[in-house]
Amino acid sequence: SIALRGAWRELRQPPAVWAHGVGGLFGYHFFYFSALRAAPPAEAGLIAYLWPLLIVLLSAFLPGERLRWFHVAGAVLGLAGTALILAGGGSLSANADYLPGYLAALLCAVIWSSYSVMGRLFPDVPTGAVAGFCLVTALLSAGA
Repeated sequence: SIALRGAWRELRQPPAVWAHGVGGLFGYHFFYFSALRAAPPAEAGLIAYLWPLLIVLLSAFLPGERLRWFHVAGAVLGLAGTALILAGGGSLSANADYLPGYLAALLCAVIWSSYSVMGRLFPDVPTGAVAGFCLVTALLSAGA
């Protein structure tokens, strides 16, 4: 009973926290699997995995941080590497049919990197609240 009350207390979070948690988890997975269905998986995966690069860029805009030349240089190198992999193998298809998948993969990367960086704006949210976000995400996923 005491443990249940503690768990309930962790789930009692403001709507903005729930929107961030569920939006980030569900949004990422929804667009990731949509991208894999709508475009060649290897290409969609490479685009979706631009999120670490975006985290570096976005985190520079957090309070107390700033964008420096090495952030930009790293981003340019990361994008160049992705472009080389995609174009070097000749696998990136200019087929317009894949554009929705490529856009979904890019949106996936933006959502995950934003979710990750914005998490610093909610430092008091207990880790246990993530269980609630996952539960709601699972229910939404079942519906999707």
